[in-house]
Amino acid sequence: MPAGITIVVLAIFAFMQTGHWQNSIKLCKHTLSVTRNNVLMYFNLTAAYIETEQYENAIESCQKALQLDPKYGDIYFNMGLAYLRLGYIDDAKKALEKTIELKPNDTGAYCNLGIVYSKMGRYENEIEAYKKAVSIKADAAEAYCNMGVAYGRMGRHNEAIEAYKNAITYRSDLSEAYLNLGISYLRIGNKGAAREQYEILKKLNEQDANVLLSQINK
Repeated sequence: MPAGITIVVLAIFAFMQTGHWQNSIKLCKHTLSVTRNNVLMYFNLTAAYIETEQYENAIESCQKALQLDPKYGDIYFNMGLAYLRLGYIDDAKKALEKTIELKPNDTGAYCNLGIVYSKMGRYENEIEAYKKAVSIKADAAEAYCNMGVAYGRMGRHNEAIEAYKNAITYRSDLSEAYLNLGISYLRIGNKGAAREQYEILKKLNEQDANVLLSQINK
């Protein structure tokens, strides 16, 4: 991946607010000790395990949930994300494809499947996954941002620039898109446009701004 370029990973599905995840794990376990067939509680437990980076436990909870409801698409999504974060790419691909089979309009599944294809070096498939995501949800800024990364890897920098611009259209606060856009401008020799992105980034994300500035000053 070119220096500084950033991929956006979509978050887990969870029917709970973020934060206090360790307490959520205790609550879920207690509830399951009373109602063992509570598939929703297994679902929330997988989310809490993922958020606390206990990916093996998350996968185990997903498997238990799927024994109760083998057609629970969001469980497959969380399982795919856990496999992805562990680096089990083939397993992540299978889980995300199952999510899509059960929930064909799941934008997040297509986005994370794109990341799986990225790790497999299958960039055309990656782009197609992101295109599918934005065909379902036109304002899926993260999908556009990741699409730009894929185009950039293939040396298609003008297409990458358009993808990042689309991402910014739908999420003007997505610092990764400005960073990647600036780097793409540098790839085509447009240092002035890259510096414009730096000026915007200074107000959004100082760390990303410094990354871009280091590339501009090379």
